[in-house]
Amino acid sequence: MKGVIIMSKLIIFFSHITEEAKLADIIKRHIEKDFLGFIKVFVSSDKESILVGDKWLNDIDLALKEAKIEFILSSKYSVSRPWVNFEAGAAWVRGIPVIPICHTGMRPVDLPVPLNMLQGIIATDKDGLNAIYDRLAKLLESDMPRCDYEIIINEIKSFENEYGLLRIVVEAVRALIKLLPDFKQIFSPQPVSNSISGDIQDFILYEMKPHLEILQEKGMLSYSIGGNKIVFSNKSGGGNMIEVRLQVNDCYYKIVQQVIL
Repeated sequence: MKGVIIMSKLIIFFSHITEEAKLADIIKRHIEKDFLGFIKVFVSSDKESILVGDKWLNDIDLALKEAKIEFILSSKYSVSRPWVNFEAGAAWVRGIPVIPICHTGMRPVDLPVPLNMLQGIIATDKDGLNAIYDRLAKLLESDMPRCDYEIIINEIKSFENEYGLLRIVVEAVRALIKLLPDFKQIFSPQPVSNSISGDIQDFILYEMKPHLEILQEKGMLSYSIGGNKIVFSNKSGGGNMIEVRLQVNDCYYKIVQQVIL
């Protein structure tokens, strides 16, 4: 770093949803270490996922006022959240740089309006990370620090693999519960039983099968289909019913603790 006297730390405002906090932590840790503590990263959280008190909101407000640049963790799951867009808008009004950091399949060209009007990067792209570090160095009026981007990229890829699986599983489970609310009892974090069986109307099973196949492919459950029969009247309305047996595997319960179904 150049011999520049810095009276206070450069503040970065980091906007993200709660589920992506681990990725924000990875980037925060490396930036603060590589810039030798001359940068402080303020990490925000999704308003929808935590109990918001006055002190927390005051901290957000103060950090937004002091920040010289804002990063937004951008995935297809986060860009539609109102709180993330609110924070981006607040930084935009202040006239400070706002940089979307795309991950888990999201690309800058995929960003919705107005985020696609900003200069985004891909989190696992070396040139993108270099562009961020260069921007921060210029704000500090310092030289670029030495850092190993490959270490950062490998940590981000590890997060993306874990997070991508989580999102796939959550979306499939939510779709199944929407089609058949009785399934919630075995997909809850602490189920009474990890298996269920019964007769399901054929047209509902037809809609369920793609989601069941995804979860079975990921090793989250196993299911089998028995014979069909005509039922004239029951709580499901009768019709052509097909027997379905489903067992949820332990690996599903290990990851479901991270979300609320």
